[in-house]
Amino acid sequence: MSYVLITGASKGIGKALAEEFAKHNCNLLLTARSEEELTSLASFLKKDYKVKVVTFPLDLLKEGAAGELSGFCAANKIAVRVLVNNAGSGLWGAFADSNLNDQFAMLQLNQRVVLELCHYFIPVLKEMPNAHILNVASTAGFQPFPGFAAYAASKAFIYSFSRSLRYELKEHNINVSCLCPGPTDTSFFSEAQFNHKLDTSEGIKMPVEEVAAKAVAAMLARKAVVIPGISNKLGVFMSKHLPAGLTSTVLGKLVKYERKKED
Repeated sequence: MSYVLITGASKGIGKALAEEFAKHNCNLLLTARSEEELTSLASFLKKDYKVKVVTFPLDLLKEGAAGELSGFCAANKIAVRVLVNNAGSGLWGAFADSNLNDQFAMLQLNQRVVLELCHYFIPVLKEMPNAHILNVASTAGFQPFPGFAAYAASKAFIYSFSRSLRYELKEHNINVSCLCPGPTDTSFFSEAQFNHKLDTSEGIKMPVEEVAAKAVAAMLARKAVVIPGISNKLGVFMSKHLPAGLTSTVLGKLVKYERKKED
């Protein structure tokens, strides 16, 4: 019996992905920090979709967390066929004015944890038929993003890592897909302390259920990159073809990011 392992599964895109995989009759191993939210989600999925759901509350920023999760799977004979690296965070504001430890924590969750989990679970995936890795990046990873400088860089890392890993794992028949959503109707911006509002944010935020549905469908079709939404695809296309200086200026004005004037 195989499972889909989803990190950051208690809310947002992770929660929507859990339900979408359940619709495909997949058994689930869900992990996040909140035991209460995981338990509630598991009860709903088991009742409505009749799939097996195992929960493992875990703070992935804890030292050795990835190994602990791998050990839990081994001890409980949970065969992971799909690894979904969804857990991540953002941090808004001028990098020079930010708390460096907060930046390090974000980078650890967005980058190091993803690498650790891939390294732990690839040997397991090699033994599974039709195995997948779905790494969640962002359209922010395709451009410089004033105010989200380190976050955007961390997602560029995940995009590049996923494309390289996809090639390396081809011979083992493991598909690697990279989900790059744009603004999505989740709590991401508020949790990132984003204190500005995009003028058209309500019009461009995609429903999280739509993002999840497109992500799972594309992954199952073994596509390399998933960019949900026409406006997001257009934005990525323009970012690839416009000068980086122009892109950062446009984004800086769009989110009303203003550099502090020197005294």
